[in-house]
Amino acid sequence: MVVRVPFHRWVHVRHRSPQAVHGGFYCLLPIQGRRVIAPVARYRHPGQLEYKAFSVFVREYGEMLGLGENLVWAVRNDLVKWSDALVHNSFIRHSIPGIN
Repeated sequence: MVVRVPFHRWVHVRHRSPQAVHGGFYCLLPIQGRRVIAPVARYRHPGQLEYKAFSVFVREYGEMLGLGENLVWAVRNDLVKWSDALVHNSFIRHSIPGIN
């Protein structure tokens, strides 16, 4: 189910999985309060954390938010900038009449 934007903010939510020693989900919190998983963090190789846009998020919100194709980051700061931009862009797109 797609939740209307704008997203209020994003938070890091720890992922508990027996297969993954470390990692986590980063969620955007829409106005309605439903958590939407945007990017995920996982260890691709030991000691090498990778951040990637969650495929369901891209499928549901890609067109609405104008998401690109290359949505993988090796540096957490790049992920933080992307998440901040999603919050900002979702507000702008939601605020302009005629854009949903």
